[in-house]
Parts: sequence; structure tokens; C-alpha cells
Amino acid sequence: MNPDINNDAVPAIIILERLCFLSILDTGIDMAGLRRLAQHMDESEQIMDIEIPFACEVYVDGMRKDNCAQN
Repeated sequence: MNPDINNDAVPAIIILERLCFLSILDTGIDMAGLRRLAQHMDESEQIMDIEIPFACEVYVDGMRKDNCAQN
């Protein structure tokens, strides 16, 4: 819950290999930072629970609906 933590902090978060839970609620991390985190987690096969802001959740849920409609 620190708005000064933004997308510029993502590289520092990425190097925390043993991190298993991250809350980015009330931070400055937006979808761009979340995408970067997700990409790293996918590439490194790291598993982490991430609590995301409502705006990001709405965006991700919209992507799921779009993918389901295409299939």
C-alpha cells in the first residue's frame, strides 16, 4: 500500500526468487508492470500469488471473456 512503488520497482521485485505472495494493491504498479511480472513468472516457471488492483482485475477478466468468445 505504497503509491510510490510503481512499474520501475518491478525489476527489483523480479529478483526476489523466493517471493510467493505479492500484493500490489494501492501501489503505482499498473497493467504494464503486471504484464512484466507475469512474463517473468511464465518464463522462469515461478509460482506466486499476486493480489492485484480492481482495475487490473477488470482488465484481466475482460481478456478471459474475449478469449472465450473467440473459441
